[in-house]
Amino acid sequence: MPLQMKLAKTLTVGLSALYLVASTFVVPNRALSVEIIAEPTRSHSSINVESGQAEVIQMILDGKLKEAEDQLSEEIHDEKDKFRKRDLNYMLAAVLKMEENSTSARKHLQIVLNDEPPANDPQKQLHHALLLKRIGDCYYGERKFKDALASYNAALLISQALP
Repeated sequence: MPLQMKLAKTLTVGLSALYLVASTFVVPNRALSVEIIAEPTRSHSSINVESGQAEVIQMILDGKLKEAEDQLSEEIHDEKDKFRKRDLNYMLAAVLKMEENSTSARKHLQIVLNDEPPANDPQKQLHHALLLKRIGDCYYGERKFKDALASYNAALLISQALP
């Protein structure tokens, strides 16, 4: 199947799975697979991605992290839609963390956190807590343990208050 047709297809990577990959900051050169299906599904476990995002995901899976970082940086610079820009910053933070650049990853996660709408429902509160946890992971990677602990504690307080 030609590459452009593959990019136009639905990736069977659930949004939560994509966040899981980003949140665990997968180690490069590990075998990962993404199944590309011919027909879009209505399942909640699949998402439609734009061709640029599909290219970046494929670069990440191929271990081409610097190329993925460069493409995401360029897309962020050119992007006008604030929601898409937030998603791109999140993806870039994951790539930077995979490259063991915790400081830059944290800065991009802070951008995402600062651009988040108010967390007025449990799902948004959970997302907020996960962002704080990931920021804590970055602080930990920077060996800023007090900041990491503060971020982890904030995430824990939010998660304990969830129904």
